Amino acid sequence: MTTRRPALHFSARKGWINDPNGFCFFGGRYHIFYQHNPYAPQWGQMHWGHAVSDDLVFWKELPIALVPDRWYEDDPKGGCFSGSAIVIDGILHLYYTAAAGGHQRQCVATSSDGVTFVKAERNPILEAPSGFEDFRDPKVFFIEERLFMVIGASDGTEHVVLLYEGSDPYTWEERGVLYSVPREIGTMPECPDFFPLDDKWVLVFSPIGKDTHGVVAVIGTFDVHTCSFTSESIQPLDHGSHYYAFQSTSGNDRKRYAFAWAGQWPWMGRFSGHGSDAEGWRGFLNFPRRLRYVDGRIHSYPVEGIRDLFTDSLIDKSLKPNCDLSLTSLGGVYLMSITYSSSFSLRFGSTQLAVDSVSHTATFTHHGTTGIAPLAGGLVEIFVDRMSTEIFFDGGYASICFNRHEDEDDTMMISNGNAPLKLSASGSPLHR
Repeated sequence: MTTRRPALHFSARKGWINDPNGFCFFGGRYHIFYQHNPYAPQWGQMHWGHAVSDDLVFWKELPIALVPDRWYEDDPKGGCFSGSAIVIDGILHLYYTAAAGGHQRQCVATSSDGVTFVKAERNPILEAPSGFEDFRDPKVFFIEERLFMVIGASDGTEHVVLLYEGSDPYTWEERGVLYSVPREIGTMPECPDFFPLDDKWVLVFSPIGKDTHGVVAVIGTFDVHTCSFTSESIQPLDHGSHYYAFQSTSGNDRKRYAFAWAGQWPWMGRFSGHGSDAEGWRGFLNFPRRLRYVDGRIHSYPVEGIRDLFTDSLIDKSLKPNCDLSLTSLGGVYLMSITYSSSFSLRFGSTQLAVDSVSHTATFTHHGTTGIAPLAGGLVEIFVDRMSTEIFFDGGYASICFNRHEDEDDTMMISNGNAPLKLSASGSPLHR
């Protein structure tokens, strides 16, 4: 059997993974933790898996960081749910949601070496407000030496991001509702993140109930004195079906980087019986991205070094106007770049992408789900890594991520419009 495991994306050797957690730089290297069931390729009692990297490109899997072995998290339908990491006085702190018995509580574990973690004796350190059954995914951060936390919460009617301030790593006081999720966006805001980007503040979360636009960014301003956030604009951070549970960090170079899970809950049924089950794994993370704020929009693009993995030239040609091209020998791992000045479309497997140079939009259709991405120029880059496809427009102006299944045809058909189109493709020697 030919593996469908991505060659260049991070996945655990065995078991299930979903949300990235605790993304940070500590001890001279990057750390990514993730929701993990190490015992089977299905969702189960959640642990925190752990991997490290020197460059955000190549990752080494480490021993499990958090095991659900305390009364407040020992539940087959619960465990150590999502959270974040922060360095306080030289110690790495992992903040996470402990889920057991229908309760969601916030907890913390610490480490001096970034490998072995000790749970606080004072856990749980924060209980849910009255009436809120959904209360999870803490993201902790500093603003002007003050310690803050955002948490997604829902009482079934109101869906909000709550803001807390800590007088120390274990003592927290609610500062109110940072943001109420509009009905048209979705419901419970999972995996909230809040960070500065240039001169703006950005609140990011994954609203439950969306087939596409699994990560939403609210751009605005934040007054630290009144703890109030003013929304100015809203944009999806991806327009595809498989980009969820975003988490960012400030790198050692002060640039803002982000990971996301290459999945989404409404789609997980499609993985039933997938070939990865037989191999004992399921789930992976999208390519890490660098974020920038440019002319009122957040741009995101794979981190430096990802593009450099594609060094084997496969094709370099121009396509005449009103012509079709069928590509069948690119292999399972490649990067295709398309430079265009008129509309064109491409199809591979059950997926179709139609680029409209008049309306400056790209319409993506995948298993009956449609997403529309805005365009700013004339460049499309398609990163294919076996079952993973990540498409970036105009250097990160917009993106579309989706997964393909093993029974889908890898043939790509390109139909050009009324102007020449230039395309090139390069493979990666690392997948051999």
